[in-house]
Amino acid sequence: MKQLLTFLCALLFALAGKAAPAGDELKQLLAEARAIVNTADNAADREVSRALSEARRAVNATDRQIDRAMAEARRAVANQSIEELNKAAREQVVRELGLTSRQRKEFEPLYKAYREALDKAVNTPDAGTDEAAQRQGLKTKLSNIAATAQVKRDYVDKFAAVLTAEQIRRLYNTEGEIGTNIKRAAVDRRRNQNTRLKGSGRMVTQDWGKAGDYTGISAAAFFDVTVSPTARTISVTADDNVIDYLVLERDGGTLKFRVNANNTENISVSVVVPASAALRQISAGSYGKVTCKLPLKGPSVAVSVSSYGSVIADIDTPGTAQLNVSSYGKFSGSVRCNDCELRVSSYGSAQAPVDCRNNCQVTVGSYAKFSNDIKASVLTLKISSGASVSSTLFSDALTLSVDSYAKFSGAVTVNSRQAKLTVSSGGSFSGTFSGNSLEAEVGSYGKINLKGSAQVASAAVRVSSGAVFSAPELRVADYDLTVSNYAKADVWCSGTLRINASTAARITYDGPCRVESLTDNIRRRK
Repeated sequence: MKQLLTFLCALLFALAGKAAPAGDELKQLLAEARAIVNTADNAADREVSRALSEARRAVNATDRQIDRAMAEARRAVANQSIEELNKAAREQVVRELGLTSRQRKEFEPLYKAYREALDKAVNTPDAGTDEAAQRQGLKTKLSNIAATAQVKRDYVDKFAAVLTAEQIRRLYNTEGEIGTNIKRAAVDRRRNQNTRLKGSGRMVTQDWGKAGDYTGISAAAFFDVTVSPTARTISVTADDNVIDYLVLERDGGTLKFRVNANNTENISVSVVVPASAALRQISAGSYGKVTCKLPLKGPSVAVSVSSYGSVIADIDTPGTAQLNVSSYGKFSGSVRCNDCELRVSSYGSAQAPVDCRNNCQVTVGSYAKFSNDIKASVLTLKISSGASVSSTLFSDALTLSVDSYAKFSGAVTVNSRQAKLTVSSGGSFSGTFSGNSLEAEVGSYGKINLKGSAQVASAAVRVSSGAVFSAPELRVADYDLTVSNYAKADVWCSGTLRINASTAARITYDGPCRVESLTDNIRRRK
């Protein structure tokens, strides 16, 4: 260092055109230069120390952020389906790459095909513990490594047509970790799906946090879900050996509760969910049950119940209410709406008074049951295939059909327009009728039995093929009656009774009427 300083001082004086100092003066200059260098070294050391300290703090903070992110990722993997994970992976990759809108449009289908190719290339190792299984498992893992590497090589040129070289590098770095998480999730789900769960009977409760705003509830696999206006968080109670297999998925605005196993026995799961003012869809199946303790008031409401599921809820919407009950499902509650579509089938049952301000369509079939009052401006009711309806109907216009050994019992009131009844194929209608005008058709061994003595202005009735029409007390002013093919009719008429009857038909009548056609098979009732 001393020799270097001496040389530098001599060089500076030479450049300045001065003779180099000698003796004490040179020593003084050397001392000053050394002090300057030491000061600079100390300052540099302090700067380096500060930089290292800041770097350590940044690394530690980054480590903590990474730990939190990894924990959140693990929770996400545990709670999301494979489809949701793939979708999230695509979004994360797009964010990392900073794609333009044009690049994204071309990249997304290509990346989807790439992920599908990776999934097809990977086989699940055998879970056995013997030596042969472990040897085969190692071969499978090595084969997977080679197969995925080949897929990546195959797609480099394809990605190069859309991405820059830097974006391709970032793509492989980002999707590697994502792909690993997805594969682990898939293996976990396959393992869980093959798990047989039998409830222990020892019940425990977990708090699953806030529900947030949601628009739908879906319950299956023995979940008993209660929507409560007093609850603040989601509370889950289940067998202690089952509760960790329970899953809550958020699909759009719908909360989906399910158990992550395909073989369960004697399990019990009850869930209390805070109410959401936006709730407008409920679905229950596979012995799931949903009880909603406040009316569903969305702009439109849809409820679906199937596979021994059950829903208890009141519907009160200014729009359309849709109710679908099937496969031994059950619904009970009330329905108030502007328009209504109700379907009950396959041994399902619904007990609900319906108040519909406009059009209401009700279909009950396949040995299903519906009971309670229906009020609508325009009502269409179809009952078929052994189904039964017990109801009081109020409407301005009614179209009702019963066939295939189905049954209707109750009362019908039609205020202004015509009521049209059609019964065939062994179906039956039994009940009181009140209205201004009636059109009825009975065929193929169907039966209509109209009770009561209401005043009716006119009725047009066709009876055929062994069918029966009976309205002995209904006070009809004018009848237009057609009876054929071993069919029977029994009526009361106060005005004109027009009859068109075949020789095999049989008609009985009563009342102070004028009969336009009178033959041997048309007789006044005694």
